[in-house]
Amino acid sequence: MLARGVLQQRGRLAACSRLLAAGGTSKGTAPKVDATAASGRLSKELWTVPNMITVGRMLASPGLGLAIAHDMKEVALIGCALAGFSDWLDGYIAKNYNQMTVLGGMLDPIADKVMIGCLTAGLAFKGLMPVELVGVIIGRDMALIIASFAIRGYEKPKDAPFFDTTYSATFEIVPSTLSKVNTGLQFVLVGSTLGSFYCNVPDVALLQPLWWLTGGTTILSGAGYLTGSGVRRISARGVGRGLDDEKYKS
Repeated sequence: MLARGVLQQRGRLAACSRLLAAGGTSKGTAPKVDATAASGRLSKELWTVPNMITVGRMLASPGLGLAIAHDMKEVALIGCALAGFSDWLDGYIAKNYNQMTVLGGMLDPIADKVMIGCLTAGLAFKGLMPVELVGVIIGRDMALIIASFAIRGYEKPKDAPFFDTTYSATFEIVPSTLSKVNTGLQFVLVGSTLGSFYCNVPDVALLQPLWWLTGGTTILSGAGYLTGSGVRRISARGVGRGLDDEKYKS
């Protein structure tokens, strides 16, 4: 019994030593992040097929906006169709070929916002959409992106890479039902206005009720994030997904 007790005590001391060497404590504070390993993990996450498709769609968005502004109708229409297909394709590959990543979950909605912003800006330049509505859409999305980055920068552990949230996330954005409805309305509005741009169907005057509906849901859904309803806490101290207290996962 004495020998067993000594061995158990040695085991506990060894476990504590390993934990302290990793930068943590027996009370559950966040472990120290290995910067080299995290950098390698970030590089691996970035160079997946879905993420490269998403980045490509994001980089192509300003070109589509310019195509609309310069009356390159066929280029704009084909480009938008390809962008829509790529949005479906990256999600399909990620889900069915085990390539879902934390970084991809961040990039995909940002790519959608960049696409919507560039297309609406081009359509507003052609006088097919009110400048005020475009300002509301782009302004809300920019505010959400900047706020997310600001919270991430303030709360992330000191040694954690900014974009690798695998083991250092403290929150995630959870779109409300109203926000999802708004996103759908934005795509319907952009698609309908592109039809008007390409072949004058539907007439721009018929889209005015959709302007008001889209603008209203954009403002209301943006205001919802100010109350914190669109932010879900997943960690108290930046320890990360699956490593923190259970109460922060509900």
